[in-house]
Amino acid sequence: MDGSPVDWKPLDIIEDIDFGSLSLEAFAAGDKGSASSSIVQGYSAHSVDEYNRERDRFEDLHSSITACDQVLKSVETYLTGFQADLGAVSSEIETLQSKSAAMNSNLENRRVVEKLLGPAVEDISLSPAIVKKISEEQIDEGWVKALAELEKRCKVVETRAKEDKKMKAIHDLKPLLDDLIAKV
Repeated sequence: MDGSPVDWKPLDIIEDIDFGSLSLEAFAAGDKGSASSSIVQGYSAHSVDEYNRERDRFEDLHSSITACDQVLKSVETYLTGFQADLGAVSSEIETLQSKSAAMNSNLENRRVVEKLLGPAVEDISLSPAIVKKISEEQIDEGWVKALAELEKRCKVVETRAKEDKKMKAIHDLKPLLDDLIAKV
């Protein structure tokens, strides 16, 4: 580096140079150094003064943005937790819905079975009051009515026993009816 003009390079390269109304040759021939440095100094001085005036406002804005970021982070945390809780509740609702559907199906099946078996069970069953009347109370008009009911049920049981020899309920009930008839 011998200090020749060819070896010298500027520290900062300005990409957008305002030539004003001059051509490139006129600008290069003129006193460009003092004009551009005064523009830069004027702009820089103006910017620094403006920044100093607005610094408090920028600091307030920065602290407001920081506070908003903290609030948004806490809201995000809350919403993430809420979303997880909502997902758990949704899963529980789905489970309850499937259990409810299964229970409704079971209830409907029981109603169908009850509708089919109700009359059959009614035909062969004796109420505890009739059994008590026959086995423990005095012979009167109520006792005779209870005895008629017993005979009616015994005939049904015998008919069903002949129809279906594998019916467990009939075979379980027959000894009890035989004992009650023996008591009579």
